Amino acid sequence: MSGPKYLLCEFCGAFYLKDAHAEERRHDQYPDGCAAGIDYGGNISDCYSCCGNTHQITSSQRSKHGPRARCVACIEKGETARFKKFDTFMRAAKTPAHILREAVAETDVEAVERCLSRGYDPNMKQQLVEFDEINGRFLPIWNADGSVYERNEQDQPTTPLKLVVFRLSDCTLKPEDFRRYKVITQVLLDTGGDRAEAVRYAKYRFGEEYEIKLTTYKEAMFGIFSKGLQECLLTTAAFPIELATPR
Repeated sequence: MSGPKYLLCEFCGAFYLKDAHAEERRHDQYPDGCAAGIDYGGNISDCYSCCGNTHQITSSQRSKHGPRARCVACIEKGETARFKKFDTFMRAAKTPAHILREAVAETDVEAVERCLSRGYDPNMKQQLVEFDEINGRFLPIWNADGSVYERNEQDQPTTPLKLVVFRLSDCTLKPEDFRRYKVITQVLLDTGGDRAEAVRYAKYRFGEEYEIKLTTYKEAMFGIFSKGLQECLLTTAAFPIELATPR
């Protein structure tokens, strides 16, 4: 997906443009880092730093700081920062795409099947993560409506099946991992995985002779008979591997 990139405010939860024009103030370039002031959905009895309303806020704190007042517990701990209600979502949390990709990367057949049985899209793409100079860290990117901003690089393993192709040349894989990948591949295909896109990625990554190259990888690394190992990339539904029997 392409279009304007948005970040999520960790204070008020609003989505705001990551790359505002130079003459504009970005949402988080305000006192306390948020255009919404200190209205984070709490009330006058909530602590400015922990957002709790079960701790005592002294009258002197309230008279001096008003809605910025902090509870006794935060004062004792030296907490002075404003409460970040949406801090967790500012980070690259484990979205469904992340969970499914993690299962594929770890050759966890049961986890992949579990994800797909829950309705996860077998073609879902990674969420784009970029470095933000204002926040000084890598943050997940969103669309204006709050949906995930997907990575679309053709040269990256952005989908589960493309990740399988990427992993085939991993020198740390063992024969059993290839057996698992055969099952994972079939499960992804059976639930609507885009085989054609994965084949295009294989051609991009290894060239038109990718079948021969991948076969060579396997023979050199594991000493297994790999006849037919990659033949099914274009000729069978069991993309991408047909495992040979180890010597």
